[in-house]
Amino acid sequence: MRSHLVMKGAVSRLAAKLRTDSSEICVRVLLGLGMLCGSSQEAQEQLAETDRAIGTLLHLMKSSDLDIRGIAHDLFAALCSNKQVKPKIEHLLRSDRATKDI
Repeated sequence: MRSHLVMKGAVSRLAAKLRTDSSEICVRVLLGLGMLCGSSQEAQEQLAETDRAIGTLLHLMKSSDLDIRGIAHDLFAALCSNKQVKPKIEHLLRSDRATKDI
């Protein structure tokens, strides 16, 4: 089921919902992304390639909401442990594109 959701674009659709003012929605979106991206390299790659997702995760890791901060940190750590995704993240951080428009 998860692979089907990934193939249908659920990762990018969820990532687009990360930028919300509602902490409850944000936590639920992060949980959904965590379930999809936790063990799926394909989903992790999709998340890393989604416009502003990395920058948004970096921003959320500084949240005053402990749930948001923790889940965002765990999700970012999972992305960084992926050998295919880590160079993309490093490139985004070096080019400063990850933190623009947050």
